[in-house]
Amino acid sequence: MRRLSVLAIVLALVLGGWGSSSGASFELFGSEVTLSGSQTITGEKTFAADQTLNDNVSLKLGTDGDCTFKFDGTDLVLTCTTSGSTIIFDLANTSDNLIFDNLGATGVKITSPRALELSPENLVFFGGTLSSGVGQVGFTNAATPPTSVSANTFSMWSEDASGAASAGMHIMDEGESITKIAHGSIVSELDGGPGPGVEIKRGATDSDITYIALRNADGTLVYIYPNPTGLGVHASTIKP
Repeated sequence: MRRLSVLAIVLALVLGGWGSSSGASFELFGSEVTLSGSQTITGEKTFAADQTLNDNVSLKLGTDGDCTFKFDGTDLVLTCTTSGSTIIFDLANTSDNLIFDNLGATGVKITSPRALELSPENLVFFGGTLSSGVGQVGFTNAATPPTSVSANTFSMWSEDASGAASAGMHIMDEGESITKIAHGSIVSELDGGPGPGVEIKRGATDSDITYIALRNADGTLVYIYPNPTGLGVHASTIKP
């Protein structure tokens, strides 16, 4: 009689009542409870110890199981199948709101002033590699550089400088003009223009010379650079 009473209590606690789907079975061995089939649990449940979901066993969220959370044996996977689903972290504390930590060694922290903190202090995009230094941003060359941008937008990417295998920063503004900072030079290319609007580069025939090139009223680049004595400047349409 006592065994039946214990069985009834366990069923009530685990199943949240006497109802279960057809075909469900229940077994009790000492402190171990084995359930098979599908069960519907009503009422709030509190777990006072760890719960284990085996590899590839999903925790389903939502009435229709629209989102699932599981460990596939290698990665922790959160999947939402509903179109337009977003993941929202809404935390009550006002500092260090969200921390992604890798065993306490490296990670990303988003703080309450909406600042992004990195540890180690480098941010790398698209597989770029940084070999030294901290507090920097690294890019690898864009697979497909942009040809246009949307309104109220600018684009920034890495690309080898013209005529040199030296990756550098490229910026396209809303007017689709491009400014290049690469290989010790700055070049601004005007959208729809005849070529660079401004250049600050080393000389082509004499790399000791640094020139500034500006376009005149005819659209011709005029190269301006110091004379040998340093007491004046040259202005020429021929690149030094």
